[in-house]
Amino acid sequence: MNESKPLLHPFSLIFIVIWLTSLALLYEDLLVLSSLLIICILQLFLHNPGAVSRILRRVLYLIPLILSIFFFQILFRKQGPVLFELGGFGIHLPAVTLSAAVGLRLMIIVLAAGIIFKLDFPDFRNAFGLIRLPEELAFMVSFVLGFLPMVSESFAHLQSVIQRRGVESRGFKVRIRIFKLIVGTVLANSLAKTSEQAINLELRGFRSQGKHSIYQASGLRMLDWSWYLAIAGLSVILYWISIFPRK
Repeated sequence: MNESKPLLHPFSLIFIVIWLTSLALLYEDLLVLSSLLIICILQLFLHNPGAVSRILRRVLYLIPLILSIFFFQILFRKQGPVLFELGGFGIHLPAVTLSAAVGLRLMIIVLAAGIIFKLDFPDFRNAFGLIRLPEELAFMVSFVLGFLPMVSESFAHLQSVIQRRGVESRGFKVRIRIFKLIVGTVLANSLAKTSEQAINLELRGFRSQGKHSIYQASGLRMLDWSWYLAIAGLSVILYWISIFPRK
């Protein structure tokens, strides 16, 4: 269950996430991507402040990936103006801009996903029901969003327990064997919780025949429509930034 009532309708939150990630994949301009990143952080603080620290830690995990992309780009991409040259090795501008664009996109996608992490099955059912999508789809989306953090937390907990017992320093073969045990334990716990979720859904009448009455069902409010107008205005501004000539 949600800790508090969302500021916007669940459909609006999903729409904001789709809008942010779509523009992040559409544009390559670094100023536009930086603006989207700032908007994404503000949205995360506004709609899911309790998950900010956890999501920011996941963004930090992306730093090695971003640095590796930057390394391969400057190593193999040799077109365009040279920013820095030492001996026979040079760093070209397209390599730097492409690496920065990929890094910003990854951060936007991770942060945007955090906006809807607090939504549960009734929220997704309410959102998808607004556009006549089946509740089975709402269940699949909500289950995946809840399943991945659950597996990640279980894996991290078991790994920390193993490390405190000093298993990490006992050799590679032992580590592989312990890793298999951790994976098996996490999968077993996940399957058990999946069975509990199926029982809960059956008790709630999931996919039962007849017309359903939904306690949490609600439509869009004036605040939601205000956000849609703001999104339209921001889209125009970002498009203008992308086509504005800059030296």
